[in-house]
Amino acid sequence: MSCWRWRTILASSSSSPFPDAAAARLRALANGFSVNDAARVKAIEATTNHDVKAVEYFIKERLKDDPELGPALEFVHFACTSEDINNLSYALMLSQARQEVLLPKLDALIETLRALAHEYAALPMLSRTHGQTASPTTVGKELANVVARACGARAKCWPPCRCRARSTARWATTTRM
Repeated sequence: MSCWRWRTILASSSSSPFPDAAAARLRALANGFSVNDAARVKAIEATTNHDVKAVEYFIKERLKDDPELGPALEFVHFACTSEDINNLSYALMLSQARQEVLLPKLDALIETLRALAHEYAALPMLSRTHGQTASPTTVGKELANVVARACGARAKCWPPCRCRARSTARWATTTRM
């Protein structure tokens, strides 16, 4: 729904031609996007063979009877290429996946390894260097090294990175998520 988000940003700008109530309806359509709405977009896409065009038609379909937004529906896709929309979509998806899936899984893995490091802190093992046995160590110490490295890598993930998306529109050369 980044096409829609793009339009809601336009609608909420100080130079927006839409009244506040119309801009609120735009945001409500985007924020209330449901699984049924996604199914409708997929049904439209089956006939258009174009994902972005399907979203455009869905938006027009949903707002055609709106007295304030209806007359502007032909501008839903104006000055916004499919590449703009896809770039923004990918940036939003990656950012959300990072925050909601990858980082929580990494945090859980680090905690599991930390617990194992404590559990096996006294379990001896032979360490290896260059494929040869080396001085003795413990499984816990080696796991603690992995935890330390993982924590260092995790620290590089905070503060959250900024996913960048390029737009062909002159006024929106770079958007940061």
